[in-house]
Amino acid sequence: MRKSENDEPKAIQAPEVTMRIPGTWNRPEEFYEGLPRGCRCTENGLVLADGAEFELNVLPADEQFPEIFAGSCPKLPTEDERERVENYKVNICVTGRGGSIAAAKQLMAAAAAVMTAGGAGVFIDNSGIAHGASDWRALFDSADDGGVYWAFVMAVRSEEEVYSMGMHVLGLRDAVIPSTGNAEFDSRTLHSFLGYTAFSGAQLKDGELVGDVVLPTFRVYSQTDDRAPETAPMFNPYGRWRLERIDIERN
Repeated sequence: MRKSENDEPKAIQAPEVTMRIPGTWNRPEEFYEGLPRGCRCTENGLVLADGAEFELNVLPADEQFPEIFAGSCPKLPTEDERERVENYKVNICVTGRGGSIAAAKQLMAAAAAVMTAGGAGVFIDNSGIAHGASDWRALFDSADDGGVYWAFVMAVRSEEEVYSMGMHVLGLRDAVIPSTGNAEFDSRTLHSFLGYTAFSGAQLKDGELVGDVVLPTFRVYSQTDDRAPETAPMFNPYGRWRLERIDIERN
């Protein structure tokens, strides 16, 4: 919850999530006919077999997208997927509401349906992460074992800190930690903390200590998100955790 000027609690609206799925479809019929059984398109968008609905929009190809996609993949897409992204003709944009792990899984299902119809991969506007189609299917199949987290959350590094983007898709705060200069260690630390907040059920409070026998100890402080405008897809309305290291000697 955020507070308004008169200190009354203000409900946070679940964020809108947009996924761009490139493909080489020549005609809309190619896309419609390739959808999984039970899925269909209406004048309002995509309807999954369970009745969940998502907005659909189509964007024409541009020269910059393949390079952006390639640079945003934590796992290298297959050769076929890379070729299809390079030669894509349209981006099918699937849009729906996030704001919870359950909602994020539904978003994964919607993107998986479009990839079954021929999509080469998916780029998440809300975090800047991308996945080839085969990687997305693997994450979707393992959604309950952490795949939903890795589908949407990305770590970004600077000289002074490492921070996440995309946790608002799951309805949670992002986090920022000071950089040690060891990229692998910092990434593991950040993702371990965020995985804890996502799946442990713990409710952290300002000033609380977090850490374990392997990772450093931090004191956590809640902050509003100031890294993106409120109208931007990457803006996290839930805010973020700033982790301040208090036990450097431990490492």
